[in-house]
Amino acid sequence: DHPLQVRPASVIKLAVLVGAYRARPHMTAAQFNRLRPDLKRMITVSDNAATRRLVKRLGAASINAAVRELGFSHFRVGESDTHEWVLTGSKAAPEDTALLLAKMARREVVSSEASDEMLALLGAQQLRGRIPAGLPPAPDLWVGNKTGTLTGVVNDAGVVLQPARGIAYTLAIFTSGTRSEGAGAQLLADLSAVVYGYMARQHHG
Repeated sequence: DHPLQVRPASVIKLAVLVGAYRARPHMTAAQFNRLRPDLKRMITVSDNAATRRLVKRLGAASINAAVRELGFSHFRVGESDTHEWVLTGSKAAPEDTALLLAKMARREVVSSEASDEMLALLGAQQLRGRIPAGLPPAPDLWVGNKTGTLTGVVNDAGVVLQPARGIAYTLAIFTSGTRSEGAGAQLLADLSAVVYGYMARQHHG
């Protein structure tokens, strides 16, 4: 196991998203369109029932194979079929999570058009109290993210793009043993602000 492999909670839904889009060429348009409502619910409001339906439809093994094909062995959906298995049985390393998002942002996971669809879902994320909360309210700054929460676990992973300032990076922050969800969210927002400040300085001397 990876030394930094911790519980990703709902951040693992990124693997399900990638698995769905990597399987898309083997589906009819109608078959894939039937997945779209659940893909949207899974990413934008972190709906667990939608996630379970998608994993059942796609198969955990094929989702994990799709992620492994991209070179990530420390980012995988749990394969045991209990009610909460996707959330509690999954594993991820923050490094793999950030690199997977970087590949997504560089349009290297699937076709450029399909990549745009995945990023649009992340950009429509309604849970914005962590990485996005630490960023300045600039109209030209785009952020897409996916949160994860379990008892003591407050996570977020995101893509931050501000082309006019030359800023483009991904960030994955996983915690364990957090005092409360609110305290964890504040920590992630503070870390996000520090990383953004560092990246902004790099591009402006």
